[in-house]
Amino acid sequence: MAKLKGQITTQLQQQARPASYAQAAATRSGSGSLPSVTTMPPVRGTSNNKPAIVVTPKVIPKSRQEAIEAFKKSISYRTANYAPARVQAVSNHKLRVEFDTTEQRDDTLQKLKSSKHVSVEPAKGLRPMIILKGDYQIALLAEPYIGSGNEVRPTQGLNIHQFGGKGKVKACILTKPGCGQVIGISQYSNSNLCVIQFTSGGHKILIASAYIEPDSDENNTLEHIDNFLKISRCPNTIIGGDFNGWHHLWGSKTNNPRGFAVVELAHANDLFVCNVGTSPTFETVTHGRDRTSIIDLTLAHGHIFDRVVGWKVNLNACPSSQHNAVEYEIATGNSSLNSSSITNSTFKYKSNKANWGIFKDALHTLMTNTDILERDIGSLNTAGLEKLFDDICGIIHKACEESMLTKKDRSLTKHRPLWWTEKLKDLKKEVIQLHHRLNRMRRRNPPLDQLAGVK
Repeated sequence: MAKLKGQITTQLQQQARPASYAQAAATRSGSGSLPSVTTMPPVRGTSNNKPAIVVTPKVIPKSRQEAIEAFKKSISYRTANYAPARVQAVSNHKLRVEFDTTEQRDDTLQKLKSSKHVSVEPAKGLRPMIILKGDYQIALLAEPYIGSGNEVRPTQGLNIHQFGGKGKVKACILTKPGCGQVIGISQYSNSNLCVIQFTSGGHKILIASAYIEPDSDENNTLEHIDNFLKISRCPNTIIGGDFNGWHHLWGSKTNNPRGFAVVELAHANDLFVCNVGTSPTFETVTHGRDRTSIIDLTLAHGHIFDRVVGWKVNLNACPSSQHNAVEYEIATGNSSLNSSSITNSTFKYKSNKANWGIFKDALHTLMTNTDILERDIGSLNTAGLEKLFDDICGIIHKACEESMLTKKDRSLTKHRPLWWTEKLKDLKKEVIQLHHRLNRMRRRNPPLDQLAGVK
């Protein structure tokens, strides 16, 4: 089984608001290698790329406010002729302190050199774009830095896929030359949604980068994603982006309307949330109070979801960002990505084409025509509970049959037997290849001993 060690990276920057989600899909260089995926955080951009330092408390603080207090205890600017231009809380309770000049930064570094409360180091001079380190070959960006223009500017050594049109690009994908065959698909893309088809070793994967504004879905991005999924019908699809939605399904403490909308989109298109745990993907300080959330999501089609393993949030990958990195791996067999005619799906109905009005009416009628609503659940024994469950499922099935089509398509009903394994598939492939070879040799009428030596 080949291993797809994925790495999706995200680096987002915007001058007016906190940096947003970035996700990168990386492919190891070398022939025949498959794409792997890792998610990394955005690098916070500044309008003037001011000199800055990163401040780390020596005692692990309980909150970012404690980190700010530790910095204040370590230095005073009352006697200086300058003050920091900006103090920004970043990931892992660290601070990024910006200055107007290099001299001011160096002076602060010198004063804090012997501090008992904090340790400091110069902030790395990052370009307001993205850095692809090591094996990272493909990067999905939401809210990329575009400067005063509408699109991401060309960068040497990177191919940029973006579809801005008349608006500003808010989602794009970067690829390194030689990572595989990459085609930007304009049919599904716009300024908030960028879709590419990635091909390596004969395997095709649709990868999408998305961004949805926090207050309102200004560009109807959720609707565009839904159309893209329904038209493409590709079982090998991964979507990463800043959805700005909260839901218990991916570890949020509360739900909001955007979260419910994303869940509805996922259920309708056989998408699964890859996020694991409750570690925040976004952290900041507002009015002296910590604010965290999980708004950066990784969604995968059910066909490849179970191959996404080791999903985790990396709090230390990028201390200068308000978004944390996400890392995970995708393990896949040599041909499993192309076996779209074989499915393990248990979905019976085509819910994406349902008439929900008829479903609601049928469900209401069927429920009221039975005594289900009158049964006292607390008084039921095991057999009674099972009977209640069977009755409810039967009513739901009847309502579905009246309001939606069943999946009778051959490609959707050809299920893989439970005993079938990748080893058996490889052996079957080997037998077929030998059979074809023997037939070719038989047509040439070779000696029998030569036929016996075929391997």
